[in-house]
Amino acid sequence: MDAFRWKGVVPLQITIFLLFLAVLAALTGVIVWYNYQSNAEAALVQAEVLLTEVSGKVIERAQLINEPLYALGRMSPYLESLADKPDLGPHPATALLTRSLEVHPQISAVYMGYGDGDTYIIFSLPPGDERKRVALAAPEGARFAIFRLIRDRAGKAVGLWRYLNGDRVTVGSRVERDPDFDPRTRVWFRNARESEGLVRSPLYYFAYVNELGYTLSQRFDGPIPGVFGADVTLGSMSRFLAAQSFSANSKVVMFTEGGILTGHPDADLVASGIRRRGSGEVMPLHLNQIGDPALKALYMAVKTNPAREPRTLRLHTDEGEYLARVAPLPQAFDRPEYMAALVPVDEILGPIARNGRNAALVSLVLFVLSVPIILWMSRRVSRPIEALIGETETIQRFDLANPVVVRSRIKEIRALAQSLDTMKTSLRSFGRFVPRAMVRRIVQSGLAPELGGERRELTLFFSDIAGFTDFSETLDPEVLTRRISDYFQAVGAVLEECGGTIDKYIGDAVMAFWNAPTADQEHARRACFAALEVTFVVARLNATLEEEGETPMVTRIGLHTGEAVVGYVGSVDRMDYTAMGAAVNLASRLEGLNKIYGTRILISQDTLDRAGEGFVTRPLDLVRPKGVSRPTRVHALIGLSDPRAGVGGDPLMADAESLALIADWREARVPFDGQDWARAVPALETFLAAHPGDRPGALLLERAQVFLDKPPSHDWDGVLDVTTK
Repeated sequence: MDAFRWKGVVPLQITIFLLFLAVLAALTGVIVWYNYQSNAEAALVQAEVLLTEVSGKVIERAQLINEPLYALGRMSPYLESLADKPDLGPHPATALLTRSLEVHPQISAVYMGYGDGDTYIIFSLPPGDERKRVALAAPEGARFAIFRLIRDRAGKAVGLWRYLNGDRVTVGSRVERDPDFDPRTRVWFRNARESEGLVRSPLYYFAYVNELGYTLSQRFDGPIPGVFGADVTLGSMSRFLAAQSFSANSKVVMFTEGGILTGHPDADLVASGIRRRGSGEVMPLHLNQIGDPALKALYMAVKTNPAREPRTLRLHTDEGEYLARVAPLPQAFDRPEYMAALVPVDEILGPIARNGRNAALVSLVLFVLSVPIILWMSRRVSRPIEALIGETETIQRFDLANPVVVRSRIKEIRALAQSLDTMKTSLRSFGRFVPRAMVRRIVQSGLAPELGGERRELTLFFSDIAGFTDFSETLDPEVLTRRISDYFQAVGAVLEECGGTIDKYIGDAVMAFWNAPTADQEHARRACFAALEVTFVVARLNATLEEEGETPMVTRIGLHTGEAVVGYVGSVDRMDYTAMGAAVNLASRLEGLNKIYGTRILISQDTLDRAGEGFVTRPLDLVRPKGVSRPTRVHALIGLSDPRAGVGGDPLMADAESLALIADWREARVPFDGQDWARAVPALETFLAAHPGDRPGALLLERAQVFLDKPPSHDWDGVLDVTTK
């Protein structure tokens, strides 16, 4: 009985049993819900098909309305008569243009504006449109109004009006003094003159019809160049959209990418626009200004994700949910437009819900009651498990800073959380003795911690502090420990950031390598970047020390790329992940050669070849370091030849002084490389005069002077044998 005594926690097995019991209790309700969902999905699919048919019909209608307009505009440059400006008689193109207005009622007016300010306009007066006839002061029976703007000898504008009936017979005329119109000031004129093709103006207010619309215009050339234009109002499309309603509350609208309403079932709404406060200027309506929550939600959806292809949307508003079919209209200009058909979801699903409500009432109640239970119990189980999974992922990344905090009443989960917390604490202590970055890479690479290694090409890094022995004797042990720890912290951070694996710290020295345990195709390049960055970071650290009156720590670095054996060495209970081989020894020797050449970073030819372009180096010598059988050509790594992307004033760039020294150096050593000792000595002396104190130059001059007195043998290979470390 003691084993089952209540202790405030619940076994996982009982929790799972209760969960399945709740699922079984809700099974009936789930079946009813599934049937409802199936019927609802079928209704929504059918509604989507209907919306698709309506949208296709509207797109076809939009093409029928606009295509004659576009065709007339595209044809205008080829009508030579457009450039022939008439005096008082009719324009040569009047017959063609009046016929176009008669055949295509969506075109409100066509006109020619000339570069000297004259204008020729033909207005369409559809039968029954009394508002437009009165606005243009046309007599009864007039079918067309022709306005001719000319200038008299004094330069004043005069407007000549002539009215034609359907048979093109003049039924009236009048003269307008000083008409307030100049085509050159209008946006449709300026845009067309600046463009080679057909252009469309922004929406603006047509005072003569009291509606909003736009102008399609095309430039033409001639004795007096000008612009051909045609007006279309928004009312023509809106009157068509009003006839496309397929349910009580459905609607079809058209709008621009910026949300400007260009078509709505209420033709007066879209055509009249809205007057701007203060100026009284008529502006087109925006979808957000209509007061329709569905259209506002539609605009936000399209703005967030523009409809490049036809698609169906579910719009959520305070008044309910809508189903919308959005499609881009055929784009003839640079301003995309869209068509959308909307219907409330309630109109689609309402009958289904009403028919099934009474029959499924009891099952629905059971389902509603069971859903909170399922949700509550699933969250009670899943939330702590998810938290534990997250903790295991942080441990895998070797992120051990925070303790494991998972609260649960389930006994097994609490025990697992305590075990993970203990593991984190142990690994956190272990991480103080092993570089975390290396452990993280070993875990991610999947290498098993077993004794043994593999042969792999590595780029090896060795560094130490110049004069460290003398330097350390001047400091107290506590100060020395703090100082060297700050140094290792700065250097180690750079190496890890550049992808290097820190092998060990040896006194004042650092050993690191690239391309293990994780493969890195650019290991040599990353190592060169790291060496330059270490030099820069240590220089900043030394600047701080010098400001405090302390002795700086000058770092010397050696880099070499070659094959080495990398893996675990030691015993089964104490291992070390390290690299061994001749390449390791050579990298260490290169670091030591800095003392001879007075340099900061020495790299081998192998490293330079693998690193590629982008680095400024100074070739120094072909040397055979002590303990190395094969001669190696060494270079001083100076800096970068080009700044890194996004780094302004890159501090790793080689300065102009260094570039000049390298250029002089290459020229000065040409006689030496050619074994012309008589010319080599004065060439190097000239170099040193320009660059006094240069250690490589002084060494090469010393060797040239020796060879001048005692030339080497004929089979001398130019190798400098170094007998000291």
